[in-house]
Amino acid sequence: MWVCQLSSGTVLHLDENPLGRGGEGHVHAVLQPAELRHCVVKRYHPAERKAYRATKLRYMAENPPLPSAAAAIVWVQDLVYEAANFVGFLMPRAEGAYDLSVLCALKLSALLDEDWQARYGREQAQNLAARFIIGQNLAQALCHLHQRGQYVVVDLKPENIRVALNGQLSLIDMDSVAVMAEGKLKFAAEKLTTEYSPPERTHIDYRKELIPETWDRFSLAVILYKLLLGLHPFTATGRDEWAACDNYAQKIEAGLFPHGSRAKRLAVVPKPHENFAALPAQVQALFLRSFDEGLEQPEKRPSALEWLHALQSPLPPQLTRHYQNPLEATSTPSPARRVGPSQVEKAVLSRDFNYWPFLLLNVVNLFNGFEILPPLGITGLALGTIVLGVGVGIYSIKYAQALDVDPKAKKLLVHYQNILGRKIRRSCKLEKIEATFGEEHNRRKILRIYQKVMWDNRKEIAHFIVYPDGRNERVVLEMVALLNRYQVPVKAPNAVTV
Repeated sequence: MWVCQLSSGTVLHLDENPLGRGGEGHVHAVLQPAELRHCVVKRYHPAERKAYRATKLRYMAENPPLPSAAAAIVWVQDLVYEAANFVGFLMPRAEGAYDLSVLCALKLSALLDEDWQARYGREQAQNLAARFIIGQNLAQALCHLHQRGQYVVVDLKPENIRVALNGQLSLIDMDSVAVMAEGKLKFAAEKLTTEYSPPERTHIDYRKELIPETWDRFSLAVILYKLLLGLHPFTATGRDEWAACDNYAQKIEAGLFPHGSRAKRLAVVPKPHENFAALPAQVQALFLRSFDEGLEQPEKRPSALEWLHALQSPLPPQLTRHYQNPLEATSTPSPARRVGPSQVEKAVLSRDFNYWPFLLLNVVNLFNGFEILPPLGITGLALGTIVLGVGVGIYSIKYAQALDVDPKAKKLLVHYQNILGRKIRRSCKLEKIEATFGEEHNRRKILRIYQKVMWDNRKEIAHFIVYPDGRNERVVLEMVALLNRYQVPVKAPNAVTV
């Protein structure tokens, strides 16, 4: 057991057996104190324990991304010392069983268990929808990181992203990011990977110069292309003078993207690229902006926020009928266990319910139409749910909702559970459902679900509010993705601010 301490003086006991090993150092679990067992310590090798690095990490700990990004970005919490000497830093333990590279391959590894094979294998169209959810979570995490204009990842790649079976992910290796302050470089990035770097890497020294946020936009697009289609966007063989381009750095510089304006430079295009045409039009357009129009004009590359919106778009109907198995271009795989849509939808309900707090103090039209009167005794709430009021003061109750889909009956199911434990389920034909999701006049993001009624009217049957700190935003976004998957119109009343 190793003993060290934080800047605050808190003593840590670390497991001597590392959880992970890297070129810069090892990662160790925190054994004591108990309240920090959800954290780990990155303990640098002696040669890496530089004063410059300690200064950078201290700045990062004092200037974290937005609080709502905490779960998705494994950020520096505090510096760690041994005998008053800097040795590393404390950070949350990353969520996720694997790094994202396992899902970026054309064929999933046989070492992945059945649940992963069934949910993310490329043999079935509905598995692409599960990959869209991962893409949304990645785009959202990057939105949060970029929002303050202080940080650029630079070395953004699948190996630095941990992913869980349910699609939740964590960005790791954050100690190598580039740090900006007042429009100037404060701390340089420490590494990059050419396969995910934009062409401007040839004339920007990432170790000395300011790195624009558009750099990460390119890396994000490469990762999303690999996640959705199973190969690098510049995997192809050039003709004539471009035949000499034999690595990704050269192919990126030459613009050898099979769907772009320079496609005539290619002699051989692998068959899996053909699945590009089956993606939603908005997604195709963003890839073209990333790898064609934005190749030499970085400002034209789509932002992470644009990707977040595009990945919420419904999959085209023809995708579910004619989706070409990308594995046809390689060896024939062993068939994965088939999973019906209803099992996929149950993943939404496997999480914690989305809780709404209500203040029972003479509140009328709370949350746009739900009336709670009077504040005494048993109070009726919309849709027949019963909540318990109190005599005086403010009383907070918890009211749970979740969505599901019955694909055979083509019905949307809305589940309710109140504080008394009463459970209710309402259903409505998918063809009679529409929804909105976006930031409303009160600056809260709300998913509202409506049922169409006579004379072109509609009535609200459910809504889900994103907490101000964003901790339940992923669940709500998955509900949006669920609606999109079944071609339920989801309109944006206003632009969503992530």
